[in-house]
Amino acid sequence: PETLVAGPAMFVGSKRYEGSDKLPELTALHHPIVDMSTQEQFNYVTEMARQSGAKFPELVAAQFLRESGGKTVSGKNNYFGLKGLPGQDTTTRTTQEDNITKGQKVEADFLNFDSPQDAVDYLTKLWYKNYKGYQGINNQQTIQAAAQALQDQGYATDPNYAKFLMDLVNQYSTGK
Repeated sequence: PETLVAGPAMFVGSKRYEGSDKLPELTALHHPIVDMSTQEQFNYVTEMARQSGAKFPELVAAQFLRESGGKTVSGKNNYFGLKGLPGQDTTTRTTQEDNITKGQKVEADFLNFDSPQDAVDYLTKLWYKNYKGYQGINNQQTIQAAAQALQDQGYATDPNYAKFLMDLVNQYSTGK
């Protein structure tokens, strides 16, 4: 499978991508992103988020790692734990909702996406940009405030979500 090599430029296989270059759409039944190291995943998702318009693309990458461990999808290509509504293309999975069931496991419907980039685009559209009267995370002045806003606005039920995200950002954003 194609792999990403971290460095000043990003590589997928032997092709070099820099700055505003569009990353290739990697699609397969087994997506190559799960075979990347955690650092490579962080860098790759950061670039996808940057292309999608996230002001804090490293925060999107931290969400990817926190929600999926970089390996587990909650729905097809859904590495972010994004839930669906009736009538949407979803996969039912068991999950844990800290603020609703006090940590007990429940069934939930998670959105399916055609690719990881589609999931990043959806996340960015609904959470990072202004959407249907909601102020997006991009309105925050700092990445720390953005992480706290995700927690305060109910993205996750974990009461320590913002701290976990910032720990991941601090750990992996220096490894570019």
